Amino acid sequence: MAQFNSFYDILDLSLLQKFCMEHGKEKVYAKGECFVREGETCRNFGFIKSGYFKYCTCRTNGDEGIGGFAFENEALVDLANSFMSNRPSIVTISAGCQSTVIEVSISEIKRFLEANYPEFLKDVTSAIFSELYQRYLNVVKKTPTERYIELLNIHPKLFDIVPLQEIASYLLITPVYLSRIRKSIKDKNSSKT
Repeated sequence: MAQFNSFYDILDLSLLQKFCMEHGKEKVYAKGECFVREGETCRNFGFIKSGYFKYCTCRTNGDEGIGGFAFENEALVDLANSFMSNRPSIVTISAGCQSTVIEVSISEIKRFLEANYPEFLKDVTSAIFSELYQRYLNVVKKTPTERYIELLNIHPKLFDIVPLQEIASYLLITPVYLSRIRKSIKDKNSSKT
């Protein structure tokens, strides 16, 4: 699958990935197992070798809200809180299926970055801000159907990997609404033939 997170188009993390592969330890996570839990401080940084992780929070109604995903060859870390300021995470990062990660401690990766990529925090903050702002604008500008179609067009394999209820949460709609969107698109395509 192509990179899910578009900030990888702006930011080259190959140096960090190489460091993790050379100095990290492989850890296998069972489906649902947490890389970090909300309220705990994340201690590791890694790259996903296989599987995927979801960045979740608990909504006010008690439902799980998914703010993002990380897939194979993407970095895995609670960047905003644990990495940047050693504070407890405000998200839970959990495996969406059995997943393998090559991990190093955050303190190790920070020492490496200080010596080899001192502009990392500025660069990654800018790249992630750009992606999050674009996502925010998509929520404001586009209908749920338009967001679904865009996601489907950009990442068609996502629907083979991630359960529909997780995709619905990511799109900020209910699974029932997502089913209606999918049925409506299917009906439109059927009527064209």
